[in-house]
Amino acid sequence: MQLWLIFLILFASGFVQGFLGFGFAITALAIFPYYMDLYESHVLITFSIIVPIGLFSYQIRKHLNFRIFFITLIGAMIGLPIGLFCFTSMDPQWIIRFTGVVILLVALDGLIKLKISRPKNRKRETIWGIIAGVSSGFLSGAVGIAGPPIVAFGSRQNWNQAEFKAYIFTLSVIVSSCRAAGMIYTDIAKQDSMISAGYSIPFVLMGLLLGEYFSRKVNILLIQKLTFILLIIVSIGMLR
Repeated sequence: MQLWLIFLILFASGFVQGFLGFGFAITALAIFPYYMDLYESHVLITFSIIVPIGLFSYQIRKHLNFRIFFITLIGAMIGLPIGLFCFTSMDPQWIIRFTGVVILLVALDGLIKLKISRPKNRKRETIWGIIAGVSSGFLSGAVGIAGPPIVAFGSRQNWNQAEFKAYIFTLSVIVSSCRAAGMIYTDIAKQDSMISAGYSIPFVLMGLLLGEYFSRKVNILLIQKLTFILLIIVSIGMLR
């Protein structure tokens, strides 16, 4: 696959991530399998996003809700190694289908109740935060798509756009870094793919910056609606 096409796909994926706060892996994985091996596409996606999203996470760190972040992170660290094991030993299609059902139900519920004020319930928040983290870590390891569970959970919080993105981006950079380490340890990550991912970093960063710029021009309620609608579309696609 020619480098310019890799750069273009990852630039577009970065734009989606910057605009909605998630969607980088989903966008790239919708296109890459037509042009390259599954493992190579996963390596490109994982290694090209870490630096750009890490820079964004640092810039908006003051908006991060640390209590919910750490709850979800604990769950993600439980789910990630299990997912990596499944990635190398199981058919991921059944994992994707089951996750699609869960995400579809959560997204439909969130879209229906979007305008309803949601009072804080710490016990319920903690439980769902851990579930979202485990699901996200597991999906990241198994199929390379960490976003939907934590996006579905984050969209149900009474957060502004900066708080939402700080939560999603910070979790994503840590989970992606751990997944990259796991890929190197299990010898999934090959040198050529990692080099291509390194060359792609500026294009991912440009896409993120452009997406972030346009997202500031849009009302947060519209962003949330678009997020839930995209989650519904993605979850239906996962059921195939």
